[in-house]
Amino acid sequence: MKKKKSTPLKLQVKHYHSPDIDHIEQWMPDNDNVYYHLEMAIGLQDEQRADLYWVIIATPAGIAEARQRHSSLKSATHTRMILLDHYTWKEVVARIESVLDSIMILDRQDSLEELLHHFNWEYERNNATNED
Repeated sequence: MKKKKSTPLKLQVKHYHSPDIDHIEQWMPDNDNVYYHLEMAIGLQDEQRADLYWVIIATPAGIAEARQRHSSLKSATHTRMILLDHYTWKEVVARIESVLDSIMILDRQDSLEELLHHFNWEYERNNATNED
């Protein structure tokens, strides 16, 4: 009996949300000091189901300002981060979509393991969700 070949599944962001910024898709920073928590509901393209992942979106100036305001701010290595030279929402989405496009998965477990290389997962509560 021939084993059926599995087709790789496609992931997509179902919804973006930031507890730090209202209407994140339209938000424009006043300067280049960007540092915020971004939540994403990510699931398989053909399904309603999604899991919540999060990442810090930051610019170098935003990290420096956050460290000045909070001397207890942990190193950027404690959490996953998307670091941008200059902030635009379009670039944030492009970076996230690039990550999702690079993940070749055959089932949900594959997707979880791959996504954890790039984003924090809602059930990883040992990480602080918002440092500033």
